[in-house]
Amino acid sequence: MNRFLVLALQHYDFKNDSGERVNGVKVTYLNPKVSSRENEVGYCPLIVNISDSSVVRKFGQVPGIYNMTFEQVTGRNNRPAIILSDVEFVSAVDMSVVFPD
Repeated sequence: MNRFLVLALQHYDFKNDSGERVNGVKVTYLNPKVSSRENEVGYCPLIVNISDSSVVRKFGQVPGIYNMTFEQVTGRNNRPAIILSDVEFVSAVDMSVVFPD
């Protein structure tokens, strides 16, 4: 497990173009490493979508620090895809320090 700052959870539930119901949660988080890409500066947010409700229920306080486990699985056209397979709450984050009233 690696430690990340989870900024937001956004639930979604809709029907796709073929009429199938799609639901899950979009998790927005920060990697603890500063971006090393030539065209980026700082900590660029990352997003992962999860539909496993047992993982979603493990998110308590957001924003917060979480240990998160990612796994590589076979995706479309047999390309690797990364999924969030487990989370563990570490600590709360007080955003009022960053954004005081």
